[in-house]
Amino acid sequence: MNEFKDYFSSYQFQLLRAAARFRDNTGICTREPKPKDFAELVSVLMSKGYWADEFAYLDNPNLNPFEFNSVAKSFLSQLNWRPCSDEVEFRFLTASYAKIGGTNDVAAYYAIIQWMEDVGRELHNNFTTKFVADGIGAERIYGCFYSYSPVTNSDLIESIINPQTHDWIREGEARPVIVFREWIAANPDDLEIYKPIDLRLLEEMRA
Repeated sequence: MNEFKDYFSSYQFQLLRAAARFRDNTGICTREPKPKDFAELVSVLMSKGYWADEFAYLDNPNLNPFEFNSVAKSFLSQLNWRPCSDEVEFRFLTASYAKIGGTNDVAAYYAIIQWMEDVGRELHNNFTTKFVADGIGAERIYGCFYSYSPVTNSDLIESIINPQTHDWIREGEARPVIVFREWIAANPDDLEIYKPIDLRLLEEMRA
């Protein structure tokens, strides 16, 4: 669980997620990071010793949305940012959660909750004309969240009281850790293929 919490609360992942959700034209994506989100992230980056000229503007949570879009794009472009479609964004985030969720049962529990929040519910809103999550091969992940649990006699994830003591073995093929491993096996390169920025370039911004 610590590995999960440490990675997904890290500034590296927060920057990756913000880059995946950022769009060329402001307002076309409801998940797009706002000036306040970037201001918080930039504050952390500066505290870690990073600097880019754009930080002087992005450090302002009240930055005009249109100015924000231009400045944020300028900063991200230095990290080889490429615009993501909804599908690319969801594939990258799914790969990120699956990487951690495939390690053990407890990590998988927390990963699937976060996946549903960031990806699953958005897929439901976007891919309304076909089976939920099928567009990125994540139907098993979505289904796992609501699968029947023989242990709790209810929906699996929402009925678990303590993921550390839960009898995951009895969940059989619906165990989130198994489902995440299946997705990674079927999409082994998605984490690299759909990565929105090159984090290695961030090191060149060390002040």
